[in-house]
Amino acid sequence: MAAPGVDLLGADYERDYGRWECEPGGETICLRLNPFVLERYLQEDAHHFDLELRYAFKDDFLVNSLFTLADEIQEGMLNGVLYAEGLSLTIIGWLGRHHSRKPCQALPQARALSSNQQAKVRELVDTFLDADLSVERMAAEVGLSPYHFSRLFRASFGVAPHRYVLQMRIARAAHLLRAERQRSIADIALASGFASQAHFSNAFKCHMGQTPARWRSA
Repeated sequence: MAAPGVDLLGADYERDYGRWECEPGGETICLRLNPFVLERYLQEDAHHFDLELRYAFKDDFLVNSLFTLADEIQEGMLNGVLYAEGLSLTIIGWLGRHHSRKPCQALPQARALSSNQQAKVRELVDTFLDADLSVERMAAEVGLSPYHFSRLFRASFGVAPHRYVLQMRIARAAHLLRAERQRSIADIALASGFASQAHFSNAFKCHMGQTPARWRSA
């Protein structure tokens, strides 16, 4: 089945059926960004961001990202807030580079978080690893917008914030499984920041190549 087209609506768009420019037929995803979302993730750069008006165009990457985000939300964000935020920021970044009236300028490749900022992020993640961390909270810790923080974080740590936190949670759980053998796997999952034992088991097996129970008994 072919991916649907996309209708992009700018902030000042008002639908006028008398001037409808799109040919009938086929399915489209209608996308219009809430100003609150832009202000939340872009902060001072939000007023520079606006989508160009386009109808029924093809963009497989954008469509796949939107469906992935929609599935994650409908499933109750089993992968956590960080994962959903990462998808949202990816979509905003893609729109800014490819479908904005004024394309966003890319950050210089060499830029990264300072050593002090990296230390603050590591300390925050370690302290609140069992909580539902967010990109917004991590960015606020070092005084950056979530959008710019995510890009500088990847340049500094080599992975997205969601992936880094997941790695830290797996590492903590792996230690606890062997250090506290009487503790239940469900309790260790929650103590390491996972929403459920099932989610923990799937993530652990994906990263470690074996189930938590097998890891503990090895």
